[in-house]
Amino acid sequence: MDQHTATADPKEKPALFDADHEIAKTMVLEQLVSIQACTATFAQYFSKCDSNEFEGASAIFHELDPVEKGLDRWLTALRSGEMNERACAENLRGSLAMLTHLTEIFIKDPLRVLPFTLRGLVSGVEICMDSYSTLSDILKKQMPRDVSPEDGLLYDLLKRTETLQQSAQTAKALTGKLGRSVDEMKSRGLSVEIRHVHSFEGCFQEVKMLTECYRRVCVSLS
Repeated sequence: MDQHTATADPKEKPALFDADHEIAKTMVLEQLVSIQACTATFAQYFSKCDSNEFEGASAIFHELDPVEKGLDRWLTALRSGEMNERACAENLRGSLAMLTHLTEIFIKDPLRVLPFTLRGLVSGVEICMDSYSTLSDILKKQMPRDVSPEDGLLYDLLKRTETLQQSAQTAKALTGKLGRSVDEMKSRGLSVEIRHVHSFEGCFQEVKMLTECYRRVCVSLS
């Protein structure tokens, strides 16, 4: 029982470090990448559809208007130095939910945009790897400066974090290569089997879960 009791105080963090601000930034970046992926898929789909399909989807422009205005507001806030990252992340989460919903409704033939869907998933994994590295650094700053094996769970958490951070760097490098391959495939007008997209979707969801887990740990310590 004693070996699992942390004797160090996790509240002893370096001064002038705003963990909440840094954590919220990871959320904003993840949402922006996902929004960009959705809009790129929309643009590709409707650039290739026939006139009847395009007219049938005219309502989408009305639905996208608040998303566009919301992004403009946050860009203005960023330029003026009045950015609230946590509020921005929550707002972008709503915008992404709307875009995802519109994708399900208006993209009648997902097979036509499979390379773009796959590219979005690749970008999502890449940004999650970036977020994980950032969150790992935040976690280390939140911990006491000298953690020893006697500190039990704190020591185990830091060690596992270091191992996962190395794996994340490797995963990001491999995902970057995949992204370049997908870009080349798109430029040549090639497609991909949908089973590969489904497989990578599963990978993306697992990476998101890992990132969100570490984000919650960081929030609980901030």
